[in-house]
Amino acid sequence: MPSRADDQIAIIGIGCRFPGTVNNPQDLWDLLERGHNTWTEVPAERFNGTAFCHPDASHSGTHIHGGGHFLTQKIDAFDAQFFDISAIEAHTIDPQQRLLLETTYEALESGGQTWEAICGSNTSVYVAASASDYDRNAYKDPESLSRYHLTGNGQAIISNRLSYVFDLHGSSMTLDTGYSGGIVALHQACQSLRTNESDMAIVGGANLILSPDHMISVTKSYAFEAHGPGFGRGEGIATIILKRLNDALGNEDPIRAVIRATGINQDGRTAGLTKPSSQAQAELHRSVFASSTLCPQDIGYVEAHGTGTVAGDLAETEAISEVYQTSPEHPLYVGSIKSNLGHLEATSGLASLIKAILILEKKLIPPNVDFGDPKPSLELAKRGLIVQNEPVTWSKAGTARISVNSFGYGGTNGVVILEQAPSPVERILNEIDGPNPPYLFVLSASSRSSVKPMLKQLGDWLSTHKDHFADLSHTLISRRSLLSWRFGMVASPHQELLANLADNSEVSSMSKAADSVKIGFVFTGQGAQWYAMGRELFLHCRLYRGSIKTSDAMLSELGADWTLSEELQRKESESRINDSAIAQPAVTALQIALVDLLQEIGIRPQIVIGHSSGEIAAAYAAGILSQRAAIEISYHRGVISSTYRQQMGPQKGAMIVTEISEADSLQFISQLKQGRVDIACTNSPTSTTISGDEAAIDELQELLDASSTGYWRLPIDVAYHSHRMKIVSDQYLNLLNRFGRRLTYDLERGYPSKNVKYISSATANEKTTDFGPAYWVENLISKVRFYEGIERYCDASLGEQNTHNIMIEIGPLGAFSRIIQQTTQSLPNVFDYTYTTTLRKGIDAVRSMLELASKLFELGAPIDLLATEDLLIPKQKR
Repeated sequence: MPSRADDQIAIIGIGCRFPGTVNNPQDLWDLLERGHNTWTEVPAERFNGTAFCHPDASHSGTHIHGGGHFLTQKIDAFDAQFFDISAIEAHTIDPQQRLLLETTYEALESGGQTWEAICGSNTSVYVAASASDYDRNAYKDPESLSRYHLTGNGQAIISNRLSYVFDLHGSSMTLDTGYSGGIVALHQACQSLRTNESDMAIVGGANLILSPDHMISVTKSYAFEAHGPGFGRGEGIATIILKRLNDALGNEDPIRAVIRATGINQDGRTAGLTKPSSQAQAELHRSVFASSTLCPQDIGYVEAHGTGTVAGDLAETEAISEVYQTSPEHPLYVGSIKSNLGHLEATSGLASLIKAILILEKKLIPPNVDFGDPKPSLELAKRGLIVQNEPVTWSKAGTARISVNSFGYGGTNGVVILEQAPSPVERILNEIDGPNPPYLFVLSASSRSSVKPMLKQLGDWLSTHKDHFADLSHTLISRRSLLSWRFGMVASPHQELLANLADNSEVSSMSKAADSVKIGFVFTGQGAQWYAMGRELFLHCRLYRGSIKTSDAMLSELGADWTLSEELQRKESESRINDSAIAQPAVTALQIALVDLLQEIGIRPQIVIGHSSGEIAAAYAAGILSQRAAIEISYHRGVISSTYRQQMGPQKGAMIVTEISEADSLQFISQLKQGRVDIACTNSPTSTTISGDEAAIDELQELLDASSTGYWRLPIDVAYHSHRMKIVSDQYLNLLNRFGRRLTYDLERGYPSKNVKYISSATANEKTTDFGPAYWVENLISKVRFYEGIERYCDASLGEQNTHNIMIEIGPLGAFSRIIQQTTQSLPNVFDYTYTTTLRKGIDAVRSMLELASKLFELGAPIDLLATEDLLIPKQKR
């Protein structure tokens, strides 16, 4: 049947453990490119290899080489907790299963498939395995067998455990076809995808040498070489992840290569059970080409089975030459990874496949190790088959394709036609304004000790991939599983990220993400505004900009002759942001936009408190006020403040924040000789806001200077929360009462969402009713009891076991961290919390929000990183 586009299969993920310290595909390529042979003596922790070694190959019960190709990592090292396996059970599980869990997780991660996303999915599992040394060794001491022995060593469980651990619901089976199992498993997986039996497939292979039993009569692998008869045993664990090509393209998965066709067949009756059939191999090749719409001349390289045996090499080269019609005039490159890694048996086909993928990616054919004189019977030169012993640059024009062979010693054959990955689709998700926009980078691990190696690995990768800055951010955000130990950072230029990765001093003090968090919003009031607040968010975040424009439309209906869209873009010298008529609704609109943005990325409050006018946006966040109602209240508050200034004429008001207690502030107030002031706000045990006549505030400022008392004068000329505001309180109440029946109705019926506690800074208690016009007048003129309000906030959050409290300041400045710390430190009970803020003065607003996202990610808050990326991170072409 002709191959259709929807029959093509994408390889999207790879994980592997091979001899010679090969722990990932890049390690394998480094080894192949160097032309390294991984043969070593038998490691002492496996068994005594020399005890079974004899120089005479005919000597019974021995082998002539005391070694093979072994993994260098400790095969008993396993993070059982990571896979939710008890230590007792883990000890009983065959290391082949353990290592396959590791390579499968790595393959899924390299393919951008998060644990959370695949859990419960229709994903099939096909694993090739034949060795059972761990099982046989256990039976040498049957009295010590564990109750977990069957599930720890059963061949079926090698595949079934993957399905169990990752909660996969597709077909799951272990295959043994006499060393061609890896490619046979691949074929079955492709068939499952092509028939829509599964949506994704995991293909694995596992082989460990834990006993000398099968080392008998084994030598070394010399593929196509006259030196030896082959073969040398090797260890290997490998996993690849497959999807239908169209699905992978649609999901923007990282495609490593494309499988155009696969096929399997059997030799049938030959001269002997283990004698290969050149004819059967040739027939398989022709069948596979027929199903792919390709022809043999489309292939630029054949990754051969190449065991090095006389019969095996001869049958394979005859079949290749016949099908591919090679000759000295039309040569073809062939090679075998067995010259590097030995025969990995059940995993050998997948090792060959991974090598072929790397050749397609690197456009370089690595050398065949230890190849000098070919076996005379192969007639390689006559047949036009080139086994190179030096690296060769890929030269065949057109789409690069490779055939991969894998043959079982019992006659089960497998062939794969592999094609280079399609060019990535160019995408522009958002325009980048400026040369160095900020990006978010997040990492997570199962332990603190794992974070530093991850940072180093990323730094090493980034140093040679400078053009993939945005891609790295996207991959870490969207294509990595979320684990308990988390680390986030924001960086703009490439060098800043490298520096952050190198300076990982914060890792030692990082803590595990909380199992549960309680999120509270703290809203700043008047005086926090500044001319460029939120500017970068307005320019680059469509949701934030949309919220501001919605508020602008509402303000226009109310009679405003200015717009926030224009005002927040002005230069500092031209800004009117400190005009109370603008400042009040501007800060409220900004806070509403920030609440909207946080809600879109999954961050919603469970408790809120506002300082002074910050209560308006707090009521919006709690579901008490609509956006229109909140804007109208803040607009009229601004208008009445402006009216107040006109009524007072030259007698301006002022406000000042002292770094002393309310009692100490009253002592200073008692010394004043002109004007009148009032305690406007108790911010903390050691922070008090004083409001009143400008002359009295000037005099107070001199007294504070003389006593070296710290203070901060607010950039406003309206004395909020003082006796002066009573002049306009009736006007404010009338405006709120008469500005439309709808607004009054909204205010009177308002109440917090059942999931949100509202702490009033006017009453210093939780408030659930009576949010009518009278309350907002009280909010304007009465003392702000923020210190007591924060105490109530903390009381309401104490007593929840295993819950971490996160307080997020909603406002343009980042002003409350210290005063809240002063309050929490004065509490009789320890209040465990983290304080962070949305925006900071003078800091790029997008960067500030990304830093907040980073912190929330680290703490374990339910932040939607994909939504964060979509809304806040500008994308380059990818």
